[in-house]
Amino acid sequence: MKAIVFITAVALLTAGTAMAQGNVSQVEQTGTDGTATVTQQGRKNMAIIQQAGISNTAEIVQKGRENEAKQIQDGTAENNITYIRQAGMNNTAEQIQGSSPEGGPLSAGNVAKTEQSGNENQANQQQLDAAEDNTATIRQRGNGNEAGQQQWYGAGGNVANVEQSGHGNASLQDQLYGADGNTATVEQIGNRNAATQSQFDSDNNSALIVQRGEGNIASQTQNGDPEGGEASQDNTAIIIQRGIGNIAAQYQGNDSHDNTSTIEQRGNDNSAEKWQVEDSHDNIATLEQRGNGNSAKLFQYEGSFLNKATIEQIGADNNIQQAQNGTSSGNIATIEQGGNGNTIFQSQVLNSEDNIATIVQKGNRNTAKQFQFTSSDNTATIEQKGDRNSIIQFHDYGSEGSIATIIQRGNGNEAEQLQYDSLDNIATIEQRGNGNYATQFQDGGTNNTITTTQTGNGHQSNLIQIGGNGNAITVTQTGGY
Repeated sequence: MKAIVFITAVALLTAGTAMAQGNVSQVEQTGTDGTATVTQQGRKNMAIIQQAGISNTAEIVQKGRENEAKQIQDGTAENNITYIRQAGMNNTAEQIQGSSPEGGPLSAGNVAKTEQSGNENQANQQQLDAAEDNTATIRQRGNGNEAGQQQWYGAGGNVANVEQSGHGNASLQDQLYGADGNTATVEQIGNRNAATQSQFDSDNNSALIVQRGEGNIASQTQNGDPEGGEASQDNTAIIIQRGIGNIAAQYQGNDSHDNTSTIEQRGNDNSAEKWQVEDSHDNIATLEQRGNGNSAKLFQYEGSFLNKATIEQIGADNNIQQAQNGTSSGNIATIEQGGNGNTIFQSQVLNSEDNIATIVQKGNRNTAKQFQFTSSDNTATIEQKGDRNSIIQFHDYGSEGSIATIIQRGNGNEAEQLQYDSLDNIATIEQRGNGNYATQFQDGGTNNTITTTQTGNGHQSNLIQIGGNGNAITVTQTGGY
């Protein structure tokens, strides 16, 4: 049998007298196919709807100020719909589907939706227990809004979505403990927004944050169980920010596997940091920044394997650090900068193998460093176009069959290459311009080749080979002093 309840409360303002009725509406339903609707228009109203059963619908509509709305669908909550719509100021909305966070009946196929238009609104949605195939949506239009979504315990196939437009918005999304195949999405349009997404003990998850405005902060975490360290696999995390002063951070940890992480920032004074760590495997990390004063850090650590990391910056005074560490193998790291005063650090270390590292800088006063330790069959290429650039390339301890190439176009550049205990490596420096300086150093290696070509005036080259057998040096200088 289908039960239907309609409650309407209106606070009226009469001439000379303000009668703000502090109405409270509370509805309780049990059964199947129930419908409960509460409409309040006025001030300081409160509405609560509690339903237990299957295929129930709860709706609360509030127009006014300082309203509070709460909807609870517990027990064996399946295929239920909750809807809260608030227009005004200082509203609070809370929706709960499922029982307690631990050990309750199945919560599946539920839909929770909150819409708020006004100022200083707060919305929170919880889908608990063995939550599966649930959908949670929060839309806020106004200033100072806060949105929170939690999908916990055995959650699988859930969708969490937050849309905010206004100033000073904050969004928090949690998909925790046994989460499988979940999707979390946040989109914010305005200023001073903050968004956080967390997916723990998760598998095949996807998280997206889009922010348009100034002073935004976005954080994404995809990890295993914080206590048990179970796998975090096949995750995708994307952050897109357009504005000034944005900060974005991504973390994929524990036994992370086949992860894809993307950060894109357009504006000034942006900072982005990524971590694909521990037993990271087959990861792809891409970071793009367009603007001035950007700083980017990208780390693929511990058991990183077959990783690809790409950073591109267009602007001035940028700072980049990129590392593929641990038993890294088959990695490709590419950095490209266009602007002035940039600094790059790139490292493929320890048991790195078959790595390719490329740095391209276009501008003035750039500094680039590449390090490949205990490496084999690596290819490291640096190309700089501009004036007074400085480069260091380092192949260390047991590197074999590596190719190191430095190409510089301009005046007053410095290039340095170092190879230790290496075998069958090739080091090449090519400089075109005036007043450039090249240093190449090989110690204890065998069958290594050093080539320096300088075209222009006032160049200097310093080449040193210590020990080893079958090494060769070639220097070609064209021009005058």
